[in-house]
Amino acid sequence: MKQKALYFSALCTLLVELSFISARAEDKPPTNVAAALPNNAKTISIRITLIGIILGENHQLSIDFAAGDQWTLGGFASYRTAKLPQELLDLGSNAWSSEIGMSLDYYLTGSRLTSGWIVSPQVGFNFAKIDHQDDTNSIAGFRAQLTAGRITVMPFGLTIRSALGVTYGTLPSSLAVNGAEATLKGPGIAGWGFVAQSDVGWAF
Repeated sequence: MKQKALYFSALCTLLVELSFISARAEDKPPTNVAAALPNNAKTISIRITLIGIILGENHQLSIDFAAGDQWTLGGFASYRTAKLPQELLDLGSNAWSSEIGMSLDYYLTGSRLTSGWIVSPQVGFNFAKIDHQDDTNSIAGFRAQLTAGRITVMPFGLTIRSALGVTYGTLPSSLAVNGAEATLKGPGIAGWGFVAQSDVGWAF
């Protein structure tokens, strides 16, 4: 666990430094965003979570499509492991949760899929399942999220995205069946929570 914490701390430090370097490079943002879009302006971005993968809590793939000069529309899908006691794992029990949803990125500075500050609302549908001794229990829920942060897009397409925000979900924090109970992980489970995002990807 200490090793994961060190990786997480180093990752956050690196992303913050890259974001501020990119922000300082934009001394004079264009006043006419539409006119500033280059002929080869990027229209699609694909990204994966970093924090969730390092912590082993949330494996998420997102794709964003240019929908205007200053905003994108996207979709995402994630898979989250659920914590089960070792004795239940030894019996072949398993539990997991997943989510699919949609997001919108609005660029407060710059144009879409370029380096800038963004605000992003998001909604998703959660699903969780536990299997134990030939019995199954499944539940579903809803999640809403609002984050604000920084996206850095390198000229060759590499994207780095960091954001903070709040989230609210209706999925319970645990799931039980036939005497077995699993703990669900990740933001947006069982009410209000804070969320930190760190994604890397490619825009083209």
